[in-house]
Amino acid sequence: MTETSFTAEIRDQPAALSELVARYRESGFLERIGAAAAALKSASRVIFTGMGTSLYVPYIVLRELQRQLSVSTEDAGEFLHFGMESIQGNELVVAISQSGESAETRKIVERLQGRVRILSIVNDESSYMSQNSDLTLPIFAGKEASISNKTYTNTLALLLLLESGLNSEQCEAELDRLEQVADTMQAGLAASQKQARLAAEFLQAPSTLYVIARGRDLVSARQLALIAKEGSGLFAEALSAGLFRHGPIELAGPNHNILFLVSEGNRPELTENLAREVRELGSRVVVVSEQGRHDSREENGILRLQLPSGETTSRYFPILCAPFLEYFVHEVAEMKGKEAGVFQHARKITDRE
Repeated sequence: MTETSFTAEIRDQPAALSELVARYRESGFLERIGAAAAALKSASRVIFTGMGTSLYVPYIVLRELQRQLSVSTEDAGEFLHFGMESIQGNELVVAISQSGESAETRKIVERLQGRVRILSIVNDESSYMSQNSDLTLPIFAGKEASISNKTYTNTLALLLLLESGLNSEQCEAELDRLEQVADTMQAGLAASQKQARLAAEFLQAPSTLYVIARGRDLVSARQLALIAKEGSGLFAEALSAGLFRHGPIELAGPNHNILFLVSEGNRPELTENLAREVRELGSRVVVVSEQGRHDSREENGILRLQLPSGETTSRYFPILCAPFLEYFVHEVAEMKGKEAGVFQHARKITDRE
C-alpha cells in the first residue's frame, strides 16, 4: 500500500479520538455537554443541519434522540433558502461544520443569530460559527488536510457523548467506552486495511457501487458513498435496504456492485436476506459486519468481511467501521492510479455556495 497524507490521517484517528475523550474529561468541557443536553431537552424542536459528512453524522443518534425529543436533520443549503421561515424561536439549531466556516451552515448561523438558540459543533473554536453561537462543542480532531476522517469519527463520538448527556450520570461511562473504542480501533487498523484491500479486489476496482444499510449503519453507508466520489472517482450511492427494493433492485445483475453494512440492532436479518437475493440475481456482493457475526470468507459468491470490534457494542460500529471505509477508498483510488484525498475541483473548506 502506498503511503499518502490520507493514509497517515487514517492512522491518526485513534489518537484523535483519545484526545477528544481526554479533553471532555476536563470539568469545563463536561459542563458544556450538560448545558447542550439541557438545551436539547428544553427546545420544542431540535434541528441538525450541515453539509456532506456534517449532514450525515447525526444519524448515529437520530433514532435514540427521537425517543425523547422532536428531532430532524436538514441539508444546510436547502434549509438556508427554503426552511428558515419555519423557525418560531423556541427551537434549537445544531449547526455542524468541521471548519466552522462552511458557506451555507455559516450563513444559517448569521441569519438565525439572536432569533433562536444555536449549538455549533466544530473543529475550530476560533471559527465564525463557534464565535457566534450560544453554545459550542469542539471535536478536537486536530489538523486534517484530506477528505473527512478524523473529523468524521470525532464528530460521531461527540454526538454519542451528547446523547449520553441527556442522562448526565452516563457521561463518564460513555467516555470510558469511547476510550475503549479508540484502543480497539488502534489494534484493528492493519486488519481494516487488509479487509478493505480484499473488498476492492473482489469488486474489481469498481466504477459504480451501491452501499446499503439500515438504522444507525446508514451513517456509514452515506459516508462511504460521499468519500468514494471525493477520493477515488467511484460513483457510489447510499440507500436504505428498504428503499433499494423499491425500484433500484432492477439494476441487480452482472456488472452490478453492492456493499452491505450489517450490525446488530439494525435488522441485520432483513439486510442479509437482500444480500443473498441480489447475489442470486448476479450482482457482486460484499457484506461487512462487526466481529462475532460471521468469519471473514467468501461464501456462495458473497465476500463476507468481519471488522475488529473487540468488546464494544454495535452502538460503536460506525466509528470502528470508519478506517475500513477510508482504506477502501484509498485502495480503489490506488488501483485506478489516483491518490485519494487530493482535491481537484472541490476544496477542503467549501466557503461559497
